[in-house]
Amino acid sequence: MTHTVTVKETTVFGNKVIKIASIDVTSYTTGGEVISASSLGLSAIESAIVCGQELPATVTIVAETDTSGDYASGSSFHLFSVDLDGTNAETSATDDIGANRVLIIGHR
Repeated sequence: MTHTVTVKETTVFGNKVIKIASIDVTSYTTGGEVISASSLGLSAIESAIVCGQELPATVTIVAETDTSGDYASGSSFHLFSVDLDGTNAETSATDDIGANRVLIIGHR
């Protein structure tokens, strides 16, 4: 797991905190890159939306949920990457999946 989180913008809306962050993954982790709330300056995450990627022609990135639509934890989410090489297989461990812009809604 090698990634860097850079918060680009923070807005408070009522009791919610909205963050826009760049998450640059230089060495992907099989099963999804775990992004913690604390790395974003939050105590909990309610929603994470991938709204931009550096390498859209080679991989697709999603914020992974379980079958009920929940994240694995209220204090983290997984960035999951799939190769667009015709196999649609999960991206290989240690691959660079680039910088990804993510909008996160959470709590302080």
